[in-house]
Amino acid sequence: MSKVKKRSFVATKNIKTSYAEWLNSFEWDYFVTLTTHYELTLKSARRLAERWHEKMRKHDFEPILFWVAERFETKDGYHIHGLLKLNRKLKKHEFVFITELYQIVSGACSVNDLTSTINNKEKRKKLSWNRIDLSRYLESKNGGAYCTKYVLQEQQNKLAEYDIII
Repeated sequence: MSKVKKRSFVATKNIKTSYAEWLNSFEWDYFVTLTTHYELTLKSARRLAERWHEKMRKHDFEPILFWVAERFETKDGYHIHGLLKLNRKLKKHEFVFITELYQIVSGACSVNDLTSTINNKEKRKKLSWNRIDLSRYLESKNGGAYCTKYVLQEQQNKLAEYDIII
């Protein structure tokens, strides 16, 4: 019996290592964390990632997005971690624009909310933003392995939700 468990652990470790190496073979630009004020289910996490990707694609950023839903430890629902590759280095206004696209697709605000507050910083601060963290991807932090951890951990419970969208 212990031999089976040992082999299972080794097989899982090899799968995780291979998956992480494959993810790390991409030249990612950002490590991404996305949360919402509302409870994300696995299905709504998928829709959110797909909609954000589609908005970026429509605006010619040519995104490649690997995402995984991670269960919150202290509350119900999920949040998303991901790896993002774009077709160019973002200028400051493009970086802001991508975060605003996320606010729109996550339901935090509408296009009208954004355009009506563009010149009014005080009004804009009152918008209820959902959290988006776009951190520069650092190979040394091994983001591929971090995301892979959740893919395999959740698969053991048959609740994994992840994808790579090109």
